Amino acid sequence: MAFSIDYARRMYADRGPVGFVRSMHSLLGLRNAKGIKHRDAEGRPVLESQTIRPDSVSLKALATAIFGEQNIERRLSCPAPQIAELEGDVLEAGNDIVPGNFADITAYNETVAGLLEVKILEAYNRPEFLAPQLATNIPSNKVQEKFIGVSTPADAAQERKPGQQHPRAQLTERYVTTPITKNRANAVDVTREAVMFDLTRQVMEHAELVSQTLALRKEYLMLDVVLGISNSYTYDGTSYYTYVASGGNWVNVVNNDLTDWTCLDTDYVLFSKMVDQETGQPISVDARDLLVMPGRRALMDKILSDTQVRQGAAASTTVVGQPLGYGKNPISGQWGTPLVSQYAYKRLVDAASDSVTDGLIEKINTQNGYSWSAAQKAAYASGIWLAGNFKKAFVYVENLPLTITRAAPTSYEMADRGLVFSMFIDEMGIPAIREPRYVIRNQGFAATTANW
Repeated sequence: MAFSIDYARRMYADRGPVGFVRSMHSLLGLRNAKGIKHRDAEGRPVLESQTIRPDSVSLKALATAIFGEQNIERRLSCPAPQIAELEGDVLEAGNDIVPGNFADITAYNETVAGLLEVKILEAYNRPEFLAPQLATNIPSNKVQEKFIGVSTPADAAQERKPGQQHPRAQLTERYVTTPITKNRANAVDVTREAVMFDLTRQVMEHAELVSQTLALRKEYLMLDVVLGISNSYTYDGTSYYTYVASGGNWVNVVNNDLTDWTCLDTDYVLFSKMVDQETGQPISVDARDLLVMPGRRALMDKILSDTQVRQGAAASTTVVGQPLGYGKNPISGQWGTPLVSQYAYKRLVDAASDSVTDGLIEKINTQNGYSWSAAQKAAYASGIWLAGNFKKAFVYVENLPLTITRAAPTSYEMADRGLVFSMFIDEMGIPAIREPRYVIRNQGFAATTANW
């Protein structure tokens, strides 16, 4: 639908401030026809089908339609009261309660806030941000969670003879504690100049960038945990590395360059060896998730989509009687669509540039005089790929989902800064490891002296 001054003016005259804002929010995909916000199963705001795009709505044209051409500057200089948003009612009480021109001003502010909210939600939920797919979201009202559970049952069932009491199985309690949650926030200011000079595109782009700063920070925090750059796993009060190459209670990092289907089979074998650290009983890992770097996306797609595989001697061999066979792809249908992340690649390159070694992510050890070239860092980062069940391995403890709040400035702020209103966005949470045995980190480029 094309947005125009005449269309907006007619709709405002016909429906009044409340009806106009409801209609605009509905056309933008924020609310239904009754003014109720669209939300997902966990209560987060989401966008439904859109009839108009926020980029097509001029801030000045909107102001002209509501205030009239001659009244824009005067109305925008008049601070509107802060009106609490109620579910179902965009304006608190309707036309007869809001005095004088405050109805027009509030209707304008709420409509522009809706435009910005759409841009914020779209930017925050861009598909290249993988954090929601890498962890189970855990809503929480605590700054630090303590997940209490029991270990895998041991083989402890005993024979009971007639007349004997039933043996009692003893369950071993265990707990995992998460890091302390953190709040991240940003803001968008809409000035009178932005409306008067119709800087719609700049305002919308700014809203997108502000939203992306929050999404990107969350993405990097999540990837640092998933990749093993940040190690925050605390089990029964003891801290551990997420990925362990040998010894310890599990092994989930292996030098396994991605070449063909046998690389995924190597991970299957390693998963089959995962056991509960209290009872020693096997852990069932439903491994279907994959994370690869951009440079290996095409190769992983080929490995998963091959319809046939060949096993036997290479064509150049002269060995007589070498067995050769063709068969269906042994891993066909067993893995989901691989996740690909340029942000993960960047974090791995940055980690390879770190001068502190943790013996795990295999950073540069400057104390021994080693130094990687840019090509070596790129090779190291490209060769990392992960397999497992990410949402069983990782969680995101969320105190506050993405929250968008409109604040009307005071008269002093308006005069001093020329503000129409401000949009505050923030979220609060922290990524954590719940069970490292559910994921394997594969390395294609070993950080050894041979690679320097």
